[in-house]
Amino acid sequence: MKNIRDIVVTPDVSVRKVLEIIDKSSKQIALVVDNDNKLLGTISDGDIRRALLNNISLEDGIENIYNKNPTVANINDSREEIINICSAKKIHQIPIVDNNANLVGLEVL
Repeated sequence: MKNIRDIVVTPDVSVRKVLEIIDKSSKQIALVVDNDNKLLGTISDGDIRRALLNNISLEDGIENIYNKNPTVANINDSREEIINICSAKKIHQIPIVDNNANLVGLEVL
């Protein structure tokens, strides 16, 4: 499981800031949480590209463009279960949450 402190953001962060975070990270994704560390969603550079094509400003917040229904794995899921989820959904990164939907990590395949 990868260290995620450098890719965690809140919904009020600007599009520009998220682009900077994604650019500096090798993970190609940012994880959106609330003040209690509950996972709210994910945002990728693809989400941002689509928003920019719809005239979203770089200074706007991400609250209307992040994926609010991301695929997640539970901290109790085995590596094999996580790989199966990723294969079925054709994704390379999956947020890991606990039983209370608190963000605990990111698995990158």
